[in-house]
Amino acid sequence: MTDRIVIFLHIPKAAGSTLNRVIAQNYPPAAILKAGGKSDAALLDEVTGEVRLIAGHRPFGMHAQLTRPFTYITVLRDPVERVLSQYHFLKRVAEHPLQRALASGELSLGDYARQSPDSQTRYLAGSNADDSTLLEQAKTNLITHFAVAGLTERFDETVVLLQRALGWKVRPFANSNVSADRLKSGGHSREDLDAIRESNQLDLALYDFARERFERQIAEQGAGFRAAVAWLRLKNRAAGMFASSTAKEAA
Repeated sequence: MTDRIVIFLHIPKAAGSTLNRVIAQNYPPAAILKAGGKSDAALLDEVTGEVRLIAGHRPFGMHAQLTRPFTYITVLRDPVERVLSQYHFLKRVAEHPLQRALASGELSLGDYARQSPDSQTRYLAGSNADDSTLLEQAKTNLITHFAVAGLTERFDETVVLLQRALGWKVRPFANSNVSADRLKSGGHSREDLDAIRESNQLDLALYDFARERFERQIAEQGAGFRAAVAWLRLKNRAAGMFASSTAKEAA
């Protein structure tokens, strides 16, 4: 296993809860530090010699004060599917300030997409990145600091890439937080889907960039990679589980 601290940048609604299950299979509890709402300085105070992985819904930059070698990992999701997942999820979260407006239809899907600031590009660029260079900064960070930037829609392959890059052991796992009742993109109006695309131009460009990098990483793995993915899928089926490879993951 890698001797670097692994920083899991958990983008909401992009398979992160399931990946946390895989992480828990590979690290003892004392080795995992949950970032939560701590400041970077407070987080650093908790990075003891036991800590080998830091995880949380935090933008790029958690490494800034680390004195040990590090690498990042993350999982991105098709931007349209991610917005749809967020939208339907928030309609069910009673304590969220938008829940009533979303559930009643007062705030339409298109309106929600236009005002949502929670972009994958911002997560990867970092909270201090200049708005005019967000996409380029996100791409640079991804190339420079991320051992693996996986894809929700290809989660099985993502896990095998992580296994090979970080020395993990892969066991059968179950999906978490799957929104089984929500409509996928085909069940929404063209107007709403166009609004999502128009409001997520940076995320669409970043996703295409990350997908091309993902494909290159897989091509470098050799013939044994496909066999490893097939083995993982077989083991998940045998255990009565389902490892998502077709965007059913909504964590």
